[in-house]
Amino acid sequence: MTIEQLMEKADKLLDYSDPKKAQVLYEKALELLPEPKEEQELYLELMVAIGDALISQNKLGEAMKQFDRILKIPGADEIGLIHLRRGQIAYYNNKLDVAKTELVRALELGGEELFEDEHEEYYNFAMGIEEDEEE
Repeated sequence: MTIEQLMEKADKLLDYSDPKKAQVLYEKALELLPEPKEEQELYLELMVAIGDALISQNKLGEAMKQFDRILKIPGADEIGLIHLRRGQIAYYNNKLDVAKTELVRALELGGEELFEDEHEEYYNFAMGIEEDEEE
């Protein structure tokens, strides 16, 4: 299978509730990238996909380490999705200062549309909207 075929199959597995198998396929695709892997166009995309698969498996500690590694990739700090994922993980781990910083950064980089397919609580938290403010 080609890298693209592995990624496509993994994407479907991730979308349809088998994130562990998806992670294995993403990692196989990553192995197939020519050296230096870090300079390949698909490297960042695969690294993020592995992070997403880890989140879907509720392996939040591993996922945060993955996104920490991703931030070391040149240009990754300017991608809103990476900060969104780091913010979500921090939020679930009750590290609210980190969550706030990351989610605000995600909003700055990706705008409101980045949050459209996510739980409303992340956007509200980034905007400083408290859940009981509506009362």
